[in-house]
Amino acid sequence: MVHSWLLNTLDPKIANSVIYYPTAHEVWEDLRERYSQKNAPRIFEIQRDIASFRQNQLSVSAYYSKLKGFWDKLAALDPTQGTYTDQQKLMQFLMGLDETFQAV
Repeated sequence: MVHSWLLNTLDPKIANSVIYYPTAHEVWEDLRERYSQKNAPRIFEIQRDIASFRQNQLSVSAYYSKLKGFWDKLAALDPTQGTYTDQQKLMQFLMGLDETFQAV
Protein backbone atom coordinates (compact mmCIF):
# COMPACT_ATOMS: atom_id res chain seq x y z
CA MET A 1 0.00 0.00 0.00
CA VAL A 2 2.76 2.49 0.95
CA HIS A 3 4.81 1.27 -1.99
CA SER A 4 1.97 2.10 -4.40
CA TRP A 5 1.37 5.46 -2.79
CA LEU A 6 5.06 6.39 -3.14
CA LEU A 7 5.16 5.42 -6.80
CA ASN A 8 1.90 7.23 -7.60
CA THR A 9 2.99 10.47 -5.96
CA LEU A 10 6.32 10.66 -7.75
CA ASP A 11 6.96 12.39 -11.03
CA PRO A 12 6.67 9.68 -13.72
CA LYS A 13 10.32 10.06 -14.76
CA ILE A 14 11.44 9.52 -11.17
CA ALA A 15 8.93 6.74 -10.58
CA ASN A 16 10.29 4.85 -13.59
CA SER A 17 13.72 4.76 -11.97
CA VAL A 18 12.44 3.17 -8.73
CA ILE A 19 9.47 1.15 -9.95
CA TYR A 20 11.30 -2.17 -9.76
CA TYR A 21 12.16 -1.97 -6.08
CA PRO A 22 10.02 -4.57 -4.33
CA THR A 23 9.49 -2.66 -1.06
CA ALA A 24 8.58 0.86 -0.02
CA HIS A 25 11.68 0.90 2.17
CA GLU A 26 13.97 0.32 -0.82
CA VAL A 27 12.20 3.04 -2.81
CA TRP A 28 12.50 5.42 0.11
CA GLU A 29 16.20 4.66 0.66
CA ASP A 30 16.98 5.19 -3.02
CA LEU A 31 15.17 8.53 -3.01
CA ARG A 32 16.77 9.59 0.28
CA GLU A 33 20.24 8.79 -1.03
CA ARG A 34 19.56 10.52 -4.31
CA TYR A 35 18.03 13.72 -2.98
CA SER A 36 19.40 14.20 0.49
CA GLN A 37 22.03 16.87 0.38
CA LYS A 38 24.81 17.61 2.71
CA ASN A 39 25.32 21.27 3.25
CA ALA A 40 28.63 21.09 1.39
CA PRO A 41 28.60 24.65 0.02
CA ARG A 42 27.72 26.10 3.43
CA ILE A 43 30.28 23.88 5.20
CA PHE A 44 32.92 25.02 2.72
CA GLU A 45 31.97 28.65 3.30
CA ILE A 46 32.23 28.33 7.09
CA GLN A 47 35.55 26.47 6.92
CA ARG A 48 36.89 29.19 4.62
CA ASP A 49 35.64 31.84 7.05
CA ILE A 50 37.39 30.09 9.92
CA ALA A 51 40.64 29.79 7.98
CA SER A 52 40.68 33.43 6.92
CA PHE A 53 39.23 35.02 10.07
CA ARG A 54 41.53 37.55 11.77
CA GLN A 55 41.17 39.66 14.87
CA ASN A 56 41.51 42.94 12.94
CA GLN A 57 41.41 45.17 16.01
CA LEU A 58 38.48 43.37 17.64
CA SER A 59 38.86 42.82 21.36
CA VAL A 60 40.23 39.38 22.17
CA SER A 61 36.89 38.50 23.73
CA ALA A 62 34.91 39.58 20.66
CA TYR A 63 37.37 37.82 18.35
CA TYR A 64 37.08 34.55 20.28
CA SER A 65 33.28 34.80 20.46
CA LYS A 66 32.98 35.23 16.71
CA LEU A 67 35.43 32.39 16.04
CA LYS A 68 33.52 30.14 18.44
CA GLY A 69 30.34 31.02 16.56
CA PHE A 70 31.91 29.69 13.35
CA TRP A 71 32.90 26.44 15.08
CA ASP A 72 29.40 26.05 16.51
CA LYS A 73 27.73 26.67 13.13
CA LEU A 74 29.99 24.10 11.51
CA ALA A 75 29.25 21.51 14.20
CA ALA A 76 25.50 22.13 13.84
CA LEU A 77 25.55 21.58 10.07
CA ASP A 78 27.60 18.41 10.16
CA PRO A 79 28.88 17.01 13.44
CA THR A 80 31.60 15.03 11.65
CA GLN A 81 32.94 18.18 9.99
CA GLY A 82 32.66 20.28 13.11
CA THR A 83 34.95 18.23 15.29
CA TYR A 84 37.89 20.52 15.66
CA THR A 85 40.15 19.36 18.46
CA ASP A 86 41.00 21.75 21.26
CA GLN A 87 44.53 22.04 19.86
CA GLN A 88 43.23 22.89 16.38
CA LYS A 89 40.97 25.54 17.86
CA LEU A 90 43.83 26.97 19.89
CA MET A 91 46.10 27.13 16.83
CA GLN A 92 43.40 28.78 14.73
CA PHE A 93 42.75 31.29 17.50
CA LEU A 94 46.44 32.14 17.86
CA MET A 95 47.03 32.39 14.11
CA GLY A 96 44.26 34.95 13.78
CA LEU A 97 45.39 37.25 16.57
CA ASP A 98 46.81 40.67 15.70
CA GLU A 99 50.59 40.98 15.94
CA THR A 100 50.26 43.36 18.84
CA PHE A 101 47.64 43.56 21.50
CA GLN A 102 46.61 45.85 24.29
CA ALA A 103 46.24 44.72 27.86
CA VAL A 104 42.64 44.30 28.95
